[in-house]
Amino acid sequence: MTRAILYACLVIFSLSARVCWAQFCGGSGSSVCTVGGPYTQLGFYPNYDSLPCAQIGVLYDQKVDMQIPPSTVFQGNNATINWIRIDSIENLPCGICWRSNSANNQFNGNSAGCIRLTGTTYDKPGQYKLRIRITVNATVSGFIPITLSNQDAEQFGVKYWVRVRDLNNNCAPVDTLAAGNNKSNTGTAPAAQISGNTNICAGSSTTLTLTNASSYYAFKWSTNATTNSINVSSPGAYSVTAYANCSSATASVNVNVTNAQPTITANGPLTFCQGGSVTLDAGAGYDTYAWSSGSNSQSITVTTSGTYTVTVSKNGCTGTDSKTVTVTANNLNPSITANPSLNICPGGSTVLNAGSGYTTYNWSDGSTTQTITVNAAGTYTVTVTSGNCSGTASAVVNVGNFPVSVNITPAGPVTACVGDIVELDAGSGYDAYNWSNGENSQKVEVTATGSYIVTVMQNGCVGRDTVQVTFNPLPDPIISPFGTQTICSGQSVTLTLDQPYDTYSWTNGATSPITTVSQPGVYNVTVTKNGCVGSSGNPVTVVVNPTPNASIVILGTAGGYAVLQANPAGGTYQWLSQVTPSGPHTPTGETSQLDTVTCSPNPVYYTVIVTLNGCVDTSSAVAVSCAGSHDLSTALQFTLLPNPARDLLTIRYTLPETQDVTIELLDLNGRLLQRVFNGTQKTGAHEVPVTLRYFTPGAYLINFRSAAGSFSKPLIKE
Repeated sequence: MTRAILYACLVIFSLSARVCWAQFCGGSGSSVCTVGGPYTQLGFYPNYDSLPCAQIGVLYDQKVDMQIPPSTVFQGNNATINWIRIDSIENLPCGICWRSNSANNQFNGNSAGCIRLTGTTYDKPGQYKLRIRITVNATVSGFIPITLSNQDAEQFGVKYWVRVRDLNNNCAPVDTLAAGNNKSNTGTAPAAQISGNTNICAGSSTTLTLTNASSYYAFKWSTNATTNSINVSSPGAYSVTAYANCSSATASVNVNVTNAQPTITANGPLTFCQGGSVTLDAGAGYDTYAWSSGSNSQSITVTTSGTYTVTVSKNGCTGTDSKTVTVTANNLNPSITANPSLNICPGGSTVLNAGSGYTTYNWSDGSTTQTITVNAAGTYTVTVTSGNCSGTASAVVNVGNFPVSVNITPAGPVTACVGDIVELDAGSGYDAYNWSNGENSQKVEVTATGSYIVTVMQNGCVGRDTVQVTFNPLPDPIISPFGTQTICSGQSVTLTLDQPYDTYSWTNGATSPITTVSQPGVYNVTVTKNGCVGSSGNPVTVVVNPTPNASIVILGTAGGYAVLQANPAGGTYQWLSQVTPSGPHTPTGETSQLDTVTCSPNPVYYTVIVTLNGCVDTSSAVAVSCAGSHDLSTALQFTLLPNPARDLLTIRYTLPETQDVTIELLDLNGRLLQRVFNGTQKTGAHEVPVTLRYFTPGAYLINFRSAAGSFSKPLIKE
């Protein structure tokens, strides 16, 4: 490109530049954010799939780092980037804006900066592809400055997305092929309305619906449901918040539940003698009452046997309850119960109870209460009355040395594991407890193997029980082999245990006493024995090193030599030469990744043995010949000065005639790093300078092509 054309481009781009600061917060400066890194590639950090998602209605505050490259290619020419300015960042979710750590949002080439995204959004869930506009100032071919304004950063390979979670807190990965959302313009969400029955009966439910759900892009109920309808059966306030136009609207309703379930209460016994009565009451607060007897009042008085049912209503809800009344003849049948027993020990006592619901009580000892306490042997009689009915009952109390029944829970024998706690319970209701371990409570906790005896006292009587508790040791499996085991891909290691156990559970899912593994990881085993569980204290770490895929690349031939590179890198190497592809082999003596060999028109075959992390592979034989390459470079008097070089390299050669020439700087994998020269040159001597300042030290290739042929020369950058 000529100076005139470049100047025209500069004018065109300068006239089209627009700095609109879309969704810009304002206030850029060094206090906005601190740059992380270092970063090696152009772009934003973290990756868009790692950037946290914004959440509707929650403040979003995230830092994003960016790396500016040192150079680029403009119209096929190398251009050094002087500075880049962010003109605008568009299509952020509404409510979120940006600012940077540079006061004028401008960053030098080969530097890092950062931007901060802040704000609260009410925009649609999903992904937003950012539209980033920049101005670039660069120097082309080392001397022509240009400024390119209003450039879409995507044309430089820079793409970035921001995502908004849905109301279930789900945030899907970025789909780089999908169009994504366009940010919403802030407006007012339509008023939300809820429809549905808000008065229901106990035991039923109602459906509440957001009536205009299609007007919103998301909604959430106070129950956390994100559907447009919910089904409820409990009373209370229910609300829904709906989102549209980058705003929200809320609606609420109260659901009332009416309980119309009566409970009939009686003012006396439901069983009584002829001539008696009982009043049944359905309870207050209902709208209507309907008894099976025909009454419509809250309560009724009944004198005959039968089942009496009432149906009540309230707020349109109904419920029923029933009671059965029994009218008997004039004879009552009381029954005496004893607490704790009719058999008591000397010095003890028992309580005799004639039962409730009678009008009078007359005991043979003169007492007139429902219960009496006795401590002497004998026959005790009670006569009871209710209305016109009466009845008699008797009980015989014995005094002697009666054993108390006691049973420890759990019943023996009991087995547990070392470290467990076993709780023994003698049961409630006794006057005193005495355990063989010295405890005197109802329950004891034991941790040692042994026989445990409890002695209880009740009303002067004694009882005993015994339980045997055994604590089994925890298994401690030992895995062989020990420690870290290193293998190569395709190999395996077999893990065994020191002794048999009842069950096995390896971390790789195996359930046998032996497992063979070939994948990297930490392997442990959990076993059971006698009901106890234990894991190994020496888990085995398996490291799997990949077997290197050995190969040879001919990087180039020049001056009667060939440069061979062994792959992969990072290993140790043994080079071999052979006359035929199948051998025999002769060591070349070279042990580095590169081997420079003498070549001739007749091919010589080379192989290399690569050892990487203890794993070995041998490459296929590669034929090396360099017929004609020596003649062309010598004929052109092609030289690299100096070699090795630090910052500047000079390439010298002489052309026998005018011809098209291409000179390129390559890495050892043949990848183009810089096109040094590409054009037509006249007959005679030429010098081409090459700036190496921005390249890292190491080995490179200078590739020369013309109508006469091509060759490569090795170059060392210091």
